[in-house]
This record gives sequence, C-alpha cells and structure tokens, in this order.
Amino acid sequence: MEDTISDGDLLLVNTQEPRIKDNAIYAISVNGDLIVKRVQRRLDGTIMVMSDNPRYRPEEVPPHTADQLRVIGQVVWHGGLVR
Repeated sequence: MEDTISDGDLLLVNTQEPRIKDNAIYAISVNGDLIVKRVQRRLDGTIMVMSDNPRYRPEEVPPHTADQLRVIGQVVWHGGLVR
C-alpha cells in the first residue's frame, strides 16, 4: 500500500464495521493470508481488491468466490517512523 501505508506502519483497524465502504482500506483475510488493501464493491457483486502501490494490479473477486475473502475491519488510522 505504499505510498499510503508503509511497511512496518502501525494500523488501527475498526473490526466493528460490517459493511464495505466504497474505496476504503481494509484488513482482509484471503485463504488464511492477512493483507491490507483498498476495496470496492461493484453493482454485480464483484469485489475489487487494489493496492495504492502501482506495481500491483487490481484483482477482481467474482461473486461466486467472494466467500474466500473475509473482512477483518476497516483501517481507520496508520502511523510509522519519521523518515
């Protein structure tokens, strides 16, 4: 998620937010792996998982496989070392 969130930053995650807000950043679990990405939900039920880092391409999660993605919570704050 560079340049928005840097490796090693501390994150505050709101685990009480049950719904995906368009274009917000979430901690999500995909097949047991924990990742932090920007998430969008399309009208057809497809979920777009994106990084702010242009080196990583957006990924589409079709509605029939969306159960493999588990939202842990919305990232509401991050902080890190002054560089």
